[in-house]
Amino acid sequence: DDSEEDTCCCLVCAESYNDDASGLDWIQCISCKGWAHITCIKGDIRKYICLNCFSDDEYSD
Repeated sequence: DDSEEDTCCCLVCAESYNDDASGLDWIQCISCKGWAHITCIKGDIRKYICLNCFSDDEYSD
């Protein structure tokens, strides 16, 4: 079943994507390409970097 393979979860709250959940907007991390609800994140939504990727960047400096 392709729908199981295409299922993604919010990087913040871990809720699964649901086509029936109208009004929930998602944003993609520019680094790992994971997805999060816009309502779950804080900060600039024009260039979203999830906390995992942000932490990785801090340790690589």
